[in-house]
Amino acid sequence: MLKAGLVALGLAVALLLGEVAARVTWWWRYGTPITASIRSLHRGDRLLGWEGRRVFGDPESPRPKVLIVGDSVTDGLGVPPDQMYYARLGQRLGVEIFAYGGAGYGTLQELMVVEQELPGVRPHLVVLQTSSNDVINNSWGLESTSHHNNNLAVRPYLVGERIVYRFPSRLGNYSALLAHSRLAYAIAHDTARLGSQFAALGLLWTSENRLGDGVADPVFEAALATTDRLVARLKSRVEPLPLIAFAADEAPYFRTIFARRGVPYLETVPRRIAEAEAQGRRVKFDGWHWNAEGQEIAAAALADALRPYLPL
Repeated sequence: MLKAGLVALGLAVALLLGEVAARVTWWWRYGTPITASIRSLHRGDRLLGWEGRRVFGDPESPRPKVLIVGDSVTDGLGVPPDQMYYARLGQRLGVEIFAYGGAGYGTLQELMVVEQELPGVRPHLVVLQTSSNDVINNSWGLESTSHHNNNLAVRPYLVGERIVYRFPSRLGNYSALLAHSRLAYAIAHDTARLGSQFAALGLLWTSENRLGDGVADPVFEAALATTDRLVARLKSRVEPLPLIAFAADEAPYFRTIFARRGVPYLETVPRRIAEAEAQGRRVKFDGWHWNAEGQEIAAAALADALRPYLPL
C-alpha cells in the first residue's frame, strides 16, 4: 500500500514539474504569461471561443456598407489588410467594407459575429464566406475525431437548440484536462500534428473521410443538419437585408443547404482560382490560402456577382 502511494506521489510530482516546465517554456519562447489559460493562448473570446481578425471601415460613411464574415480565408493568416480580397472588393464596388475572419471558425461563430456587429455597422449587404471544412467545425463529433481540422480550442457548438462550449478531443469528458493543462495541451498538439501527417498518408482514419464518399453516415448527416439550422438562423437574423454566401472551395453539400434556405450561393471564386492555377500562376502561399494574386482573383469574381445586390 505504501509502495503504491509513493508511486502515485512520484507520478503527481512528475506531472506537476512537467506542467511547470511547459509553462516556463512557452513563456521563454513566446512571452506567454505563466498563469495564462489555454483559451487565452488563442486570443480568447468568451463568446466566440477565440478572436478573429477584425478589419472595419467607417460606420458613418455615406457609401453602401458590406459586412463580410468567414474563416481563415477571410482572416488572411498574415496577408496585409490592403491586399485582402475584401479590401480590393471595396475598391471595385465603391463600398465601405467591414470584415471579420476567424481562423478555424465554423458557421455558429460566424453567426455570432453577425449578431454582434449588425447594430453598429448597419450594413446594406451581409456576405458569408464558406469553406468545405465548415461542416466539421460545426460538429463536435466530427472535429474531435479530425486529424486535419481540429483547432484544439474550446469553441461553441449548436447541440439541438442550445449553444454549448466544448473542447474537441477524442477523450470525451476528460477533455477538460486538455482545456486547462499546458502540458496536456502541448502533448495533444504535437500528437495531432503527427496524426495529421499519418492521416495524409492514409495510415490513420480521420473524420474527413466521412465527407462526400456517398456512404450514409449518421454523424456527417447530423453535422449537415446542424449546418442547415445555422444557415436558417443566420438568414432570419439578417432579414430583411440580403444575405449572400460564397464558396472558397468546392463543397457540394453547401449548394443544397443554401438552395433550401433561399440564400444565393456564389461558386465562381474556386473556379477562377483553379483556372489561374491551371495556367501555372501561383495564387496560394500554403496550398490553401490565397496570396495577393489569389486575393485579386477572388475580388474580381465577387465584384461582378455582388454588384446587383447593392443599392444604386
